[in-house]
Parts: sequence; C-alpha cells; structure tokens
Amino acid sequence: GAGALPGLLVHLWVVPDCATGERALPLREIKDSESMVQVAMECHAYSMMGLADLRKEYRGLGFPRDGDLGKDALLQRLRLIAIWNALPADALRGQCRRRGVRLGAGPHDQAGL
Repeated sequence: GAGALPGLLVHLWVVPDCATGERALPLREIKDSESMVQVAMECHAYSMMGLADLRKEYRGLGFPRDGDLGKDALLQRLRLIAIWNALPADALRGQCRRRGVRLGAGPHDQAGL
C-alpha cells in the first residue's frame, strides 16, 4: 500500500547502480511525485517476480535473451529502466553522458530525448 512507498524509495536510493557502482540511483532527478510513485510501484512489482517472469519482462522491453543474468542483475536493470523512463529529458541525457553513451549515434537519436 501507500505506507510502503517511503521504504521502497529508500531502498531504491541505496541500491548500487549496476552500470556505475554508484550507491545512489538517479531518483533525485525525478521531478514529480506521480512519476516517483509509478517508479516505486514498478520496482515493487519487479521485486515480487520470479526469475522467469523477470526474464520475460526484460525481453518484453526489447532486450535480448540473456540466460546468464541472474535475478539480482535483472531486477537491478529493470529498476534502472523504470527510473530512466521517469526522468526528464535533460536528466536522462546526463545519465547517458555519465555512462559514456553517445546520443544521436543510432536510429533513436536525440529527437526522442
């Protein structure tokens, strides 16, 4: 319920980012409370899934099948995706820069960002 939301947000805040190893995910960059609640709900739903369902969700987002990824790695990636989807465009571009991802280098260039 809504009472679990603060605990979920604190948990997401301290989970290390699998790509950078940083202890804080970019939650502070989500500007509106509705998006923050949506992220918390998605992440909570992911945490309740088993490995097969996490893999199905990951593939459903267009990522390739990767049988080597365990539950923790899939959960972390899905959490990051939920957060990235909620970020304002400027914050998402900043996250890309921090990870060394060049924008405008592929079919989904900056027009969408």
